[in-house]
Amino acid sequence: MSITKPGDYVTRDGTRVTIREIKGPSSWPCKGSVWCMFRGKYVPRGYAIWQANGRYLAVGEHRLDLIEQEEGDSICRQAEETTP
Repeated sequence: MSITKPGDYVTRDGTRVTIREIKGPSSWPCKGSVWCMFRGKYVPRGYAIWQANGRYLAVGEHRLDLIEQEEGDSICRQAEETTP
């Protein structure tokens, strides 16, 4: 899978990830956050990077490898719509 635009993605273990920006050319151009439970609700937390092919690690598979783009309401689209 190739990550070409910001949006929500699903990882190998089913976790939701929001890619906020793609800065290239670089080995790790995709920047975003992994969703997790925080104070009783799921929110994007922290900062993580991925390769353009969706890999979380340079070598081997990892549970946070991106496998597909999530359809539906994206947190990125919601932010763009509410920005004046």
